[in-house]
Order: sequence, then C-alpha cells, then structure tokens
Amino acid sequence: MIDKNLQKLIAYIEKKGLRNSSARETIAREFFKTKDHITIEELLSKTRKLDSKIGIATVYRTLHLLQECGLAIRR
Repeated sequence: MIDKNLQKLIAYIEKKGLRNSSARETIAREFFKTKDHITIEELLSKTRKLDSKIGIATVYRTLHLLQECGLAIRR
C-alpha cells in the first residue's frame, strides 16, 4: 500500500511539473507508515531521524501535496 500511494504522489508531482526529491519521498513514506493522526512536529521528528537536513517547510509542502492529490486529509 505504501508503494502504491508513493507512486500516486510521484505521478502527481510530475503532473504539476514539480521536482521530486528524496526528502519528499522520506516524508511521504513516514506519513504512510502512520496509522493514526500525526502532527507536523511528530512527522518532522520522525523524518529528521532519517535525514537531518529535512526542514519544516518541506514537511508542510509535502503534506500540502498529499492533501491536493487526495492521499491526506487536513484535520
């Protein structure tokens, strides 16, 4: 399921003419692993354990893309 969702996100990113990055993929993978609601701060903490260079702005932008393509719901 994670890979299918990630593929959908990547296709959406390409459709919008945006650049895909390893940081976006890391954020998306961690988001898809989560079964319950996760805050931006929690997601940032999880992703920074994997890549310390990921910033909060990248998390916000990636979550916005996930929401736009129907893979996330804002709460």
